[in-house]
Amino acid sequence: MSEAPPNLPEAIAPTVARLARAGMSRNAISRALRVAHGTVTTAANLAGVEFDRSITAAATKARAEDLKARRQKLSEQFLALAENINAATDPTAEDARDLRERLIAAGIATDKHLRLDEHDTSGAYMSAVDHFMAAMLGDQTAEDEEIDQAAIYAELNAARPATADPVDPHPLEEPQP
Repeated sequence: MSEAPPNLPEAIAPTVARLARAGMSRNAISRALRVAHGTVTTAANLAGVEFDRSITAAATKARAEDLKARRQKLSEQFLALAENINAATDPTAEDARDLRERLIAAGIATDKHLRLDEHDTSGAYMSAVDHFMAAMLGDQTAEDEEIDQAAIYAELNAARPATADPVDPHPLEEPQP
């Protein structure tokens, strides 16, 4: 009877350590050795090697800042929309239904503006992903709060494609049954 093959992570640990010290990333080592990323991670842990995550952390921080700028722009657009609706509204010249729809639209735009501002100024409105990112980047306030892993996965799984329009194009229409 032949001997069982060695544990793969243990077998490749010295090679992973050498390649990591040479500056290769985990994914590059995985491709070079034709093994799964998790196998490389396990082998690196066995060899006592850690991969440099500073590039990923910097990219994550840059992405978070880009998203914050986009939310700020969207917030400004909602406020401008509310102002335009209010400026174009003449309660004496419009019928009750048109006036109601304009006021609802202005209220929704104002509410969205306020919610976006609250999101960036208060940790209370941070999503689970924002808490996770803040914790990864070393934000002390996020470390003090408990992170709900189930909420993180639920939010990640429910994430819409980047090309999806985040604004309802028909906020005044009643949902169809």
